[in-house]
Amino acid sequence: MIDRITQSLLKDFQTKLDFEDIKENDLFEHFVNYTILEKKLEDRIDEDALNLINIGVNGTFGLDGFAILVNKHLITSIEDLNEILGNNSKPSAEVFFIQAKTSNNFEVKEISSFGNSIEDFVSISQKYSWNENAKNFIELFKHLTSRANDLETNPSCQIIYCTLGEYQKDINTEAEKKRILKNITDQRVFDKVDFLYYDYNNLQSDYKKIGQKISRTFSFSQKTLIPDIENVKEAYIGVVPATTIINLIEEDSELISSIFYDNVRDFQGFNKINQEIKNTIADEKLKYAFSVLNNGITIIAEKLVPSRDNVTITNYQIINGLQTSRVLLNSKEFINDKIFVTLKLIVTEDENLISKIIRSTNRQTEVKEEDLLAYSDFQKKLEDFFKTFNDPDKLFYERRSKQYNGTSIDVKSIVDKSTLIKTMGSFYFLKPQLATRYFGALFNEFGKQLFLDSHKLYPYYTAALIYNRLENRFKANLIDRKYKKIRYFILMMLRLEYNLEFPKFESNKIDKYCTDLITHFNIKANFDDKLNKVLKKIDTLDLDLTSNELSKSNKLVENIKKLYFK
Repeated sequence: MIDRITQSLLKDFQTKLDFEDIKENDLFEHFVNYTILEKKLEDRIDEDALNLINIGVNGTFGLDGFAILVNKHLITSIEDLNEILGNNSKPSAEVFFIQAKTSNNFEVKEISSFGNSIEDFVSISQKYSWNENAKNFIELFKHLTSRANDLETNPSCQIIYCTLGEYQKDINTEAEKKRILKNITDQRVFDKVDFLYYDYNNLQSDYKKIGQKISRTFSFSQKTLIPDIENVKEAYIGVVPATTIINLIEEDSELISSIFYDNVRDFQGFNKINQEIKNTIADEKLKYAFSVLNNGITIIAEKLVPSRDNVTITNYQIINGLQTSRVLLNSKEFINDKIFVTLKLIVTEDENLISKIIRSTNRQTEVKEEDLLAYSDFQKKLEDFFKTFNDPDKLFYERRSKQYNGTSIDVKSIVDKSTLIKTMGSFYFLKPQLATRYFGALFNEFGKQLFLDSHKLYPYYTAALIYNRLENRFKANLIDRKYKKIRYFILMMLRLEYNLEFPKFESNKIDKYCTDLITHFNIKANFDDKLNKVLKKIDTLDLDLTSNELSKSNKLVENIKKLYFK
């Protein structure tokens, strides 16, 4: 039985994401997977990803959620895994197994089935019957383990069993937990294995935290006020205990990934520099000189409230010091209050200044232009351009990860960088099959063709708007949901129904093209007419619309093109 508070949170979740026509048990599984994984990911997680990682649908026994995270990115294909391993030196990998039950107790029999399913999943050969989606993830997991040498360490494993009961340490459930931990550890594919009983308190508390602005209070007595700087409200430099840095970067013993999104590099693993940092912390003679041997941490905060020796910072980002932060977190057993870290704390909203700070404080590893994408002039202009439109055409472009968290903006009107690249790649470049890729792979594909200073802003907004209109029709049940998995293909076809050609993005003609297109599609009869033509064309292709592989199909793209380009 689902209690009243969880029911209200479940309804909120259902409204935010497009899960209208769904069984309650399936919705609850999505809800649990979302609540557990959202805080661990840099990017927003959408219904497509949740549908994919819910491997408990259609025949999988004892297991509801499976996810692989590499450097805080959700990886769902071997192609993406190869790409992220190729682009990062010794990244970290995390594997999640999740089971979600609406019951009010923790039953040993169910927990045992959960453990047995995980054991079969990670085995060299499987004895259980798995659905096709689960089989794909089993192959992905095997590929991950085959490339373990490319990782910082073997993957970590988190096993989470959730019910709506209140967990009280019971001899039988603890014994079953111990059995499962031993069996999974004995597989020798994980660096470490953790098991968590996740009850209604955990679930409600963690869901409520999603979308909140992060705030921390800490002692900063050993600081110096930096003289006035243009466009900086205030700035300090000083030292704080390393334990303070750990408090700033972790919650519930886990790294807060969102505060590092604007940092210009993923964790580089224990390369030479990071190993030196770790060695310094572990060295009894050198550890207390850490503040003079290490460059320290640079934090940009939206707001700072001082109170005697304490400061409270809100909505902060670590723009330099990701490597140091991760090594500190990894070396907690060696850290005490006598180890100090240099801290630069800057309160500013000036984006040009922030990008210059990033360039100047990240010298140890090359800073690429794409790393500074969020701070480019074009991105800032794009964000402002989206805001110039009025309802119902108003959208909000989120150039920085989860920047609208803690605001009243409806999540349905937010377009993040990943979604914008997917819509642009589908609408103009006719590559909707790439929309399932993670952000890094999308940027590698389209980065040199998009977000150029010479480009007009209208084509970006236009693609996002038409996509948003399409999404809204799905959410209002005006389009059969069987087509939902190929919505980026539908987006491509809507543009082809309007016009096969379009002006270059830097051309003066593109603005008129976009305004005419928006005016045309703003007339409901026109949109419906184009949409009906698209769906009729799709129906002629005799597709298996239930297949998860369809959204990745190059063949489908070619077959659609043949319908338009004779």
